[in-house]
Amino acid sequence: MTFKKNAQRQIVFVMIDSADTKNVKTGLTVTAQASKDGGAFANATNAVAEIGGGFYKLTLTADEMNADAVALKLTATGAVQQNLVFYTVTKLASDLNDPSASAIRTELEADGGKLDAICDKLPSGSLSGFNPASQDVNLSDTDLADLKDSIKGTPNGRTVKEAYEKADAAKGVADKLNTAMEADGAVYRFTQNALEQAPLGQGNWTTDEKAQIRQALGLSGTTGQTTGDGNLDDVLARLTALLGHPVVVQTSVAVVGQEIVRYRGDTAPTAFDAGRDLTGAALRFTVKRRATDPQSAALITKSSQQASEIEITDAAEGRFLVKLAADDTTGLLPNGRRAAFLYDVEMTLSSQVETLFAGALILLPDVTTP
Repeated sequence: MTFKKNAQRQIVFVMIDSADTKNVKTGLTVTAQASKDGGAFANATNAVAEIGGGFYKLTLTADEMNADAVALKLTATGAVQQNLVFYTVTKLASDLNDPSASAIRTELEADGGKLDAICDKLPSGSLSGFNPASQDVNLSDTDLADLKDSIKGTPNGRTVKEAYEKADAAKGVADKLNTAMEADGAVYRFTQNALEQAPLGQGNWTTDEKAQIRQALGLSGTTGQTTGDGNLDDVLARLTALLGHPVVVQTSVAVVGQEIVRYRGDTAPTAFDAGRDLTGAALRFTVKRRATDPQSAALITKSSQQASEIEITDAAEGRFLVKLAADDTTGLLPNGRRAAFLYDVEMTLSSQVETLFAGALILLPDVTTP
């Protein structure tokens, strides 16, 4: 079927009984979905109405008809899905045969002005003596409104002359911008001359403030090293001292989020106190660099299934030991600097999984390597 494009159209169709395809189906609530030019199906704007005797109708909007190919999917409970496909054209034969003045005017004005082409084909002198002023011109109210709008030009009543004046003023500003900007590939940037006159703005430092900043940071103003006279050097020196300050080693954990501080290669067990009954529980201790790392990337894993890894010393009181071997940590500080990792202790009890402890594992470099 071929219909006119971008014009409202009513579609009539029949719904078939899915239980007996020889019979039509009445009293249905039909869902209609349309697809334009092979796009996704979307619910039709208007509802399907029953005509009677198994016939139904649907009015498609102009927007739903604004496609070269329109597909319809019509479904209802207890009925066979109906699939309709039809194509559209911009003009129907009835449009071309329309003798009305509006249709003729549309045809003459289309494609760049067919009236001019017709006049060009007339014999020379055939229009001599034709005086448009002597002809009666009957303008409808709509034609008069269109003429008024073309003279006024804008909704607020500005004339065409005023519009041109505004356009000339805008062009003058654009010409000035053209001298202040230059093309830089696919974008524009200000020219150097334009930036010479740019205001300093409130965010610029004064000359005295810049001198104070350089003095505070110990900057010489060159690409060389700092002068050593600034406060920043003192801060860096103190920070270096703090980084080298001994850290208290934590080998007992009783609070969720508590850090564990260990020296690389040490094998002293870390004691945990969950403060709850762990009878029948299975424990797993895991260390990773990032929480988002997969389990296969874990740096250390220990399980209570091996007493040499996790030993539950008092199940009723919730006490257990996590035992690290020297090899667990010796390779974790390749540059010899302290590092922080993430750890947690996970409990499985009666098929329920719960995280008992989680925090940071601070690993310090040792002097005496194992």
